[in-house]
This record gives sequence, C-alpha cells and structure tokens, in this order.
Amino acid sequence: MKKYKSPDGSYLDIDQRDGEFFIAWYLQEDGDFGAYCGDRDLEAGSGETDEDKKAVWEVITADKAVEPFSRGRTSCNGFAFETLKQAKLALLAANTSLLNGGGPIPDWSVRASEAGWKPPKGWKP
Repeated sequence: MKKYKSPDGSYLDIDQRDGEFFIAWYLQEDGDFGAYCGDRDLEAGSGETDEDKKAVWEVITADKAVEPFSRGRTSCNGFAFETLKQAKLALLAANTSLLNGGGPIPDWSVRASEAGWKPPKGWKP
C-alpha cells in the first residue's frame, strides 16, 4: 500500500487505544501521533499561508475518506473503528484519496474492499 506523506513528513497510521482503533497523523520528528481523523471540524480553505491551507486540505480529505468505515466519533480521538480490518480499510481509503488529489473513493470500491477484493497492481478506482 502506498502511503501519502505530508510535506512535513507526517503520515497516517493506525493507533490502538482501549480496544479500539483510530487513524491519526504520525509525526516522525516527535515519534508520536498528532491529530486524529475526525477529532476536529475544519473549514476548507482555512489557514493563513499556503502551507496551512494544504494541511487543512489533508485533514479534511483524510476525515472524509475514513468516516464511512468508522462506528462514529468518540469524545476525544475522532473516528473509532471496532476492528483492525476496518481501520486498515479506512487507512487505505485515506491514502488513496490523498494520493489522488482528494477525489472520493467510489462506493462500489469501498464495498469491494470490505469484501476482500484486492485491485491489480497499478489499478485506480
């Protein structure tokens, strides 16, 4: 699976806490997770600099991609996933969406992935 990397080197990964799974931005320089998908509401285009606007776009794009796989928001860690499989599918959807410039993953592709279908190498939805 190809991973999207932000210009600052952060990338999405799975964090397990208290028997639940979450998707969060991993900050390599800190060796820890930063923002979690779904832990805040941002407005598209907000931010003062182009860097800020891109960071907001990344967060919003990832949030939209992972939400359909989640069981909803928790109070502090954003979207929660009951199983590792759901979290992995959400992570795949987020990376794919970010790598494709924010285009949504078609519903049929989400259902096919949930059913275990793996696309051929180089295939895009």
